[in-house]
Amino acid sequence: MPKVDFRFGKYGFILDSKTLRIYDLLLDAIFTEPPYDQSVFYLGAVKYVIEDLAEDETSLARLTKESWADMGLLTRLNTYRSTCVAFGRHVDYNNYYQVYLYSGEFNADHQIRKKVNGTVTTLATEAVDLPDSTWYWILFEIVGTELRSYRGTDPTSPPPDTPTITATDTDISTGRWGVRHVGLGDSGLQGLYFFLQAPSSKAITPVKYYIVNIEGEGKSEEPFRPKIPMKLKEVNQVLYIDKEKYTKLYSILYRKGFSKEEIDEIAQIFGILKIQKYVNTIACTWSALIPTRKGKPIDSICLIRIFNFVDSRIFDELKWIGAKELNRDEAIKFALKFDDKLHIADLVQFIKEDEAKKFAKEYMEWREKQFGIRMKFEEALRYVMRPKCW
Repeated sequence: MPKVDFRFGKYGFILDSKTLRIYDLLLDAIFTEPPYDQSVFYLGAVKYVIEDLAEDETSLARLTKESWADMGLLTRLNTYRSTCVAFGRHVDYNNYYQVYLYSGEFNADHQIRKKVNGTVTTLATEAVDLPDSTWYWILFEIVGTELRSYRGTDPTSPPPDTPTITATDTDISTGRWGVRHVGLGDSGLQGLYFFLQAPSSKAITPVKYYIVNIEGEGKSEEPFRPKIPMKLKEVNQVLYIDKEKYTKLYSILYRKGFSKEEIDEIAQIFGILKIQKYVNTIACTWSALIPTRKGKPIDSICLIRIFNFVDSRIFDELKWIGAKELNRDEAIKFALKFDDKLHIADLVQFIKEDEAKKFAKEYMEWREKQFGIRMKFEEALRYVMRPKCW
């Protein structure tokens, strides 16, 4: 019987690039050898997938019972509501990373967020306007300090080889993995709906780096985020058909725990109001480095990387609001100074074997000391040789 990577009760697991092998240690034999897309069903069957509070005291998520630092989670998310999410490193309902799709954002319908001590920060968004109530495949990976979300281009396509959005963050070192599908079942949970897999090693390259101010209040509806210029084109306007009815509806449903987004959707169904919609004509796909202490940003500024953009005028707009442009070397130096929990291996790819081995050993020791996370040398070597999105 080989030495297993981790254990659940009498079961041992080995995770490699293609398969999650499951062993029955008491029988001294391989119990099953499913592909990744069967692994979570097995874990559920042996009661190692649980339900726990997702984002507040009233919401549920289906999560792994065990915590992992580095993992990939494959699932399908719906754009119906912002609370249809994939979780990574979920500690409790006040501390986690998440990916969500929501058609109600303005050309930013695909996002990576973190919640630390109850405070919400947006770390990355894709410049995309997705249709309502539509399913997409999502692969959410976290390795070291890298967070990557891969979104299928249409409802039937698998996630692409290259991440759609990416972020770097050091606040949460380990946690559980799972999903929440609000409005798609009595408790927001239907089936297991997610598959575990080993993280891949693709990357995307930024086109620009900037230091910008931070805005927001740290709430779900108004998270901390970089101040990115917007030019909104009005599509239609709010029309309160009956403000008295809307106020009464809001009062009743709010007491029952409905969010403002949900109340507005119901009001539209009953013809009480018409929601104002806009299009962001200079939207861009960006990622932000926003270190926090106790959930609050450590500074009033952050570092952003821009990957894709709708209109090149975004760069003129950034310059106009006083954003400071950096080159790649300057951005990496700034990031390491800005967040002292970052290691050079989190930002730079080491290709030469001797150099990579040196940094792998250093990174192993540093990560265990910094976060209490142990890595095998082979894992650390793969990580330092991964192409980073810097």
